[in-house]
Amino acid sequence: MSVSIQANSVISFANLAGGLDSTRDRVQRQQNCASQVNFFEKQKANLKNMECSTLEDIARKLEMFHSYEDQIAAVKQQYNNSQMAHVLDEAKEMLQSLLEKFPAYKPELVYACQEPPAPMDTEGIDTLATLAEKQNAAWTKIASGAGHDSQIIAPKIKTNMIFVPSKDGISHSPDEFTSLKDIAPGYELMKAYMKEVVWQRKEK
Repeated sequence: MSVSIQANSVISFANLAGGLDSTRDRVQRQQNCASQVNFFEKQKANLKNMECSTLEDIARKLEMFHSYEDQIAAVKQQYNNSQMAHVLDEAKEMLQSLLEKFPAYKPELVYACQEPPAPMDTEGIDTLATLAEKQNAAWTKIASGAGHDSQIIAPKIKTNMIFVPSKDGISHSPDEFTSLKDIAPGYELMKAYMKEVVWQRKEK
């Protein structure tokens, strides 16, 4: 979903965003997410001090580790999902603020594109997760709010996407930059995935 704001004059939105309820909510969600992730990360770290004298103890320790990993992923997923709704809420609130501060200003909220999300292939996601674990690559599932070719392809062909981090989270911008260090794990994961779903299955 993208939002287009049409008007006959231009007003800076920078000062408006800071005082919006939706912006304060976003900051609160960020803090809550960070707090929960830190909590589970500490629980993981504490496992290093957990003594294991039997195979059952080791199995239990591994189970707890993966449980914390799953809870961290769930917290991040919940935060990512909330961020998509936040963008629209913030736009609406900014427009309302403009109407109150500038009576002569007549902004219009236009949904330039409102396409339903396209679910990715769950089997492929599981395979990617397994391969990432084998490569000791940090990963998490995310919901992308942007439009991609995958959105068109997914209803007809099994589709998945691999994202790598950009500096400061900036994407689709002249300032976007991703280091080779961050690109490499994504490339290695894609190569392993292609080998798994193409060459090995073809050989079978």
